[in-house]
Amino acid sequence: MMKQFLRNNINFFFYFLFSILLELSCLFVITKEFFITSPWILLTFIGISFSLCNLIKRRTIKNLLLGISLAIHSIICLFCVILYENTGTLFDFSMFQLANESITFLNTIKINYAFIIYLTVLIISYSVLTSFLNKYIDKMYRCKLSLITSSCCLVFFLISHISLVVISNRINEKKFTNSLYVDSGFKYRRLGSTGNFINEVYKMMFFNKYNKLSNEQINDFIYQEISEPTSMFGISEGNNLVTILVESFEWFALINDPSIYPNGANF
Repeated sequence: MMKQFLRNNINFFFYFLFSILLELSCLFVITKEFFITSPWILLTFIGISFSLCNLIKRRTIKNLLLGISLAIHSIICLFCVILYENTGTLFDFSMFQLANESITFLNTIKINYAFIIYLTVLIISYSVLTSFLNKYIDKMYRCKLSLITSSCCLVFFLISHISLVVISNRINEKKFTNSLYVDSGFKYRRLGSTGNFINEVYKMMFFNKYNKLSNEQINDFIYQEISEPTSMFGISEGNNLVTILVESFEWFALINDPSIYPNGANF
């Protein structure tokens, strides 16, 4: 029974192998690392693809859908690589709203031809390998149990996928605090490029609603805590007042060694 199962799903195992190889290669090009810490959104998405294809009776259609899925995966990875190499940023759902900037980006785009050749070789290798193996695979044996198993797997992967997306997009203070101390490749190392892309698409569709405060509510929030007057209060009354706005100023110039940054320390 197990041998028959492996023979029937040999194409999926190669699809899974090539998908992981493609994802890790994309991650390495962008972050120079080769490990994804939380690949669960990507893995459940692959599981959904497998379960759907396993419900299809004709092997030809199943193989075609797996090939199309791998090609789409390749396009997403290529997009993420080109975006990062041209802008130094990761894909974010807010980019969908930057139409004018996107046109400017397309006019000055630089393409990584080496990565395109690599993707082409991967897809061709997958197609040749699966076509070769199909010649030695007997006609697929299907029974009622296999359909039930595939249906149960589909439900499991769908529930897991939705739950992971909801958890990933849950708003909390810790999430925004941690984002201040991570580098630009953090999201790709955590979710993978395709996992992040899928998550950002969901965020654009379902998690982009934020409560907007009225002017009165904003004023109440800003002035809900007013500092108590100190001994220095009113010391400059009657003198000229000079206000210096320092935007995006590096903090180390104010608190580090005064002998190295005397003006910042004195300020």
